[in-house]
Amino acid sequence: MWQNNRSLRYVVANRDDGYFQVNVVSKSNSKRRTSVEHLEVCQNCLDRLRYEGFSSELLSKERRARVARFTLRSFFERFPKSLLVLRPTYGASDAPLNDYPSDWVNIAERYKEEKSYTCERCGLQPDRRFVHVHHKNGQKNDCQEDNLKCLCLKCHAEEPMHSQIKASPGFREFCARYG
Repeated sequence: MWQNNRSLRYVVANRDDGYFQVNVVSKSNSKRRTSVEHLEVCQNCLDRLRYEGFSSELLSKERRARVARFTLRSFFERFPKSLLVLRPTYGASDAPLNDYPSDWVNIAERYKEEKSYTCERCGLQPDRRFVHVHHKNGQKNDCQEDNLKCLCLKCHAEEPMHSQIKASPGFREFCARYG
């Protein structure tokens, strides 16, 4: 994530009691910070560490069983809480809510106008409703110009963690019109 300039999505949390502070943005766009119990450990991390013989090549049932047995206390008995060489900018208690600012519509429109509604990746200039503004680092609250990129719908769908765009009716319409 550091290599892709997306590290601000992550926070440092080294509690071992299983409770974590998370920011929640609901579908109705209400925002709150709450404490939740039990977030599943990342299987990619377990694989990379080969933690207790974990491997992504294990059968799915066995991987899930090992994830279910994982505890932070046993992990921190083996690995120090200061394991990270690169530290995220924020901790669990001071991370900003990753949400669009109240004037996002104006910011996005102004940016698209500056870019002449042209995709900065493929150069296409589609119908304006198919032009999006993407946050390069994944932080919706970071609207500095160097973090924004004007993209057509298809190029936006190709960005990491944006594949859900491909399931939208607008994506099918875009592909039918522009290929």
